[in-house]
Amino acid sequence: MIWDKRLAATGAALAVTVAVTMIVALLPGREQHALPMEDQVPDVEAMQPQTPQQEIEDDYLYIIKEYQGRIAIFARGCETPELIFDKQLKHLPEYDRIQLEEGIKIYTADELNARIEDYIS
Repeated sequence: MIWDKRLAATGAALAVTVAVTMIVALLPGREQHALPMEDQVPDVEAMQPQTPQQEIEDDYLYIIKEYQGRIAIFARGCETPELIFDKQLKHLPEYDRIQLEEGIKIYTADELNARIEDYIS
C-alpha cells in the first residue's frame, strides 16, 4: 500500500516534469545558441546589482498562480493558463496560498519543475 502511494507520487512528479519540459521547449523565441568558449563574453550589465526598477521589468518565463481555486501555470503575458493542476489551494498552507494568489514569477524551467513538485506532492 505504501509502495503504491510512493509509486503514484513518483509517477505524478515525472509526468509534471515531462509536461513542463514540453511547454518550455515549445515556447517561441526561447532558442539558445551557444558560442564557442573563446567567443563568450561575460554580460557586465547582468553582473551589476539590480535596482527596484530593473526588478519590475525582469524577464520571467511563467507565473504560477491561482486559477479557479487550483494551481495553474501561465506563460508570460498570457491570461489563459498553459496548465491547470487538480491540486486545490485550500489544501495548501496559508503562506503558499497567499503567494499563489499574488502570483509567483518563474525564471527557469528548473525553478518551474521544483515549484510544481513542491506544490503537488
